[in-house]
Amino acid sequence: MSKHRYAGNPHLVYAIVRRRAVFEGLSALTLPQARAHAERQQQRAGGDDDSSGGGGVAAAAEASQASPGASGASEAVPTGRFVPNAAWLAAVKGELPLATILRLLAAVVPQIDELVR
Repeated sequence: MSKHRYAGNPHLVYAIVRRRAVFEGLSALTLPQARAHAERQQQRAGGDDDSSGGGGVAAAAEASQASPGASGASEAVPTGRFVPNAAWLAAVKGELPLATILRLLAAVVPQIDELVR
């Protein structure tokens, strides 16, 4: 079924296969992992200083770009930092057709591996 649905758009299939690890990671993403990642991003951006808030804004902007429309589901933190919450994670996972993408990967990747051998 996946083969027929995506047969008309090989560029999309190629992009999904190339980013397989990203989609698998998103599927397995948990709230603690999302919070830890947001904290690491804030520290890398210099946002570990509560008075600056710059890194938190950059991380929040990056997160909202990664998931358009889901930014309204995130909580605003007084320091301006982005802190993932359960509602945000549910909104992100709900907006992405992860089940469909993972089925496509399960069908296509073994075929590609067979062709490469």
